[in-house]
Amino acid sequence: MRRLSSRPSAVAPLALLLAACAVGGDDPAPPDSPAAARAAALAALAVEAEALAAKANQITAMADAARAEADASPEQRAARIAQVQALAAELVAQDAALQVKIAEIEAGLHADAGDPAPPVPPTPRKR
Repeated sequence: MRRLSSRPSAVAPLALLLAACAVGGDDPAPPDSPAAARAAALAALAVEAEALAAKANQITAMADAARAEADASPEQRAARIAQVQALAAELVAQDAALQVKIAEIEAGLHADAGDPAPPVPPTPRKR
């Protein structure tokens, strides 16, 4: 099984940087502006990204614990593997949904900036 990274997600800081560059200005955005809506969406993305990172860390810890159980029965190992696989499947699905949201926010940022041809892929990026 592939070892998952325990590094914090880089999605949120990157998205915030994109928002800052696209929106511009030093003053806070008015509450009803597109920039404020994008900032709220980015804050929600940051929460989701951190939850994904926590789940990845949980999977890694479970895999490490399973390797350390030298005296586990085949049934115990099978149960542990099933648990890890189920969490990994959840992680993949959540990551795909997050990638779609990121692409939507990027497209919105380009639209807000008046970019006539935003470089947003039509499908979520694969990692």
